Amino acid sequence: MNETIPNTSSLSLNVNVPIQLDAVCGTQGDFVPRWFRFEDDEHVIQTIKISRIISRKEIGYVGMKSLQFICGSMDYGERERLFELRYNIPGHKWTLYQMLS
Repeated sequence: MNETIPNTSSLSLNVNVPIQLDAVCGTQGDFVPRWFRFEDDEHVIQTIKISRIISRKEIGYVGMKSLQFICGSMDYGERERLFELRYNIPGHKWTLYQMLS
């Protein structure tokens, strides 16, 4: 895995982008995302290391249960970028729902 964290300030993304995500399960069965990667608009694979999880909750979206994670990632140590990640429970799929900052 490429450990470099891209300069996310230059990323332009559509919403609801499918992602590959690495997570561990806590002792209570909760997900703890560690990093995710996706293909950007220029067809380059970007890997984002998650530095903290700000919030997590179960939501209903269009009748589908999902887990919503608001996560932070340091942009080359300069500033924190916030991402909303969603896990579709019935479909078992992760998406980068939106970039919040």
